[in-house]
Amino acid sequence: MLLRLDKKDTRPLHEQVAGAIRRAIAEGECRPGDRLPPARDLSKALDVNVNTVLRGLRGLRDEGVLEFRRGRGVTVADGADLRSELSERLRSLVSDAARLGYGREELIEMIRGDTVNDRRGDGRTMRLGGAAWAVGIGALIAALPWTASGRLPDRLATHWQLGDSTPDGSMPLWAASFFPALIWLLLATVVLLTLRRGTGASPLRGGAWPATSLLSGGVLLAGIQASVVRTNLDLADWREAQQPTPWIVGSLVVAVAAGLVGWLVDRRRTAAPAPRASEDAPALRIPEGNRVVWVERTTNPVLQALAAVTGLAALAVTVGCIGGLVEPAEFWPVFAPLAIASLALAGCASVRAGVTERGLEVAFGPLGWPVRRWTVADIESARAEHRTPAQVGGWGYRLSGLGTTVMVRGGQCLVVRVRGRNKEFAVSVDDAERGAALLNTLRTPHTH
Repeated sequence: MLLRLDKKDTRPLHEQVAGAIRRAIAEGECRPGDRLPPARDLSKALDVNVNTVLRGLRGLRDEGVLEFRRGRGVTVADGADLRSELSERLRSLVSDAARLGYGREELIEMIRGDTVNDRRGDGRTMRLGGAAWAVGIGALIAALPWTASGRLPDRLATHWQLGDSTPDGSMPLWAASFFPALIWLLLATVVLLTLRRGTGASPLRGGAWPATSLLSGGVLLAGIQASVVRTNLDLADWREAQQPTPWIVGSLVVAVAAGLVGWLVDRRRTAAPAPRASEDAPALRIPEGNRVVWVERTTNPVLQALAAVTGLAALAVTVGCIGGLVEPAEFWPVFAPLAIASLALAGCASVRAGVTERGLEVAFGPLGWPVRRWTVADIESARAEHRTPAQVGGWGYRLSGLGTTVMVRGGQCLVVRVRGRNKEFAVSVDDAERGAALLNTLRTPHTH
């Protein structure tokens, strides 16, 4: 999110903050329903007190521009796009334009039609296709046992010990149909909800992993279900069923192939070459007397959920030790890995990146700590580049041949080259192109 402040503006700070956000909405930085960065992030980026930011946000809420939603933070209200109204009344309502944060030179540019509003798609087609695939696979998994019910025993063998061909677990027909389908639908829902949370400035922020997960997961679970039904066919008792290892291995191979196809298709669709030479790097024009900042926050709901689960497990072990259910000698070997995993996952589950006149700041985790900072003079070049977890070796803080990458989600990354270093630093955030453009502009004072 790009915010502009006029250094010569004499209005109170909270009104300047409100005007910068009004302008961001008017220029299409945020659409109705989009969530604004937290007040703490805006405060750090604009270098003003957090209470000042909150006062500006409350003023915009009272005007009907913003909505405060429990559990979703501050979002742009429906009908808050002021750009068309401003364009129609621009000549006669100069004072209104100034209130929205526009200077005289920029008004002239708007009248000449030089302003461009670039919008991205909403990714709706991809989500609908994923939902249709999830429902279809769920229906297939549930239907398989019933289609052969006349040739199956009352209970179906569903579990075998590794290396033992004799089954040691079974389910009635209805359970063998219902529970695998339920497991698949829950897993698919997590993927689709994660994809839905990614809508906004970059609707496909999950990169290739949603298509890969849905394709490979659906094929694998449907194959396992078909293997279980096949090995129970024409048996009088479930204990006679043989372990369907070859069929499960075959299902796994097909699932891996399906996931690879999904990954390759998505990669071909979304990958775009990024300029590497500094002379091709994006830049912004900053009118004299204006101050521009850029701030973005990215979160990974899956990593957040894993951090919460491991944290709760560590808490449960602690309570068990206090209550005498866990021996003290067994406490640390169990507690320490869970606690470390929870902290590491929480630190990698969210990242905030901000660009100001001071340079680039990248903060990790829900508390914004630890923090890495580079001054403008430290930056040799900046650009936006599409990267995936597979390219950098996984999620989190990764070291690879590409340098250091903070991989919270696959997709657009802000990539900077630091002076005196051979490797680059990248962080996965939305709107990385304008963050890079602002950095390039700030490090080259003569361009503005």
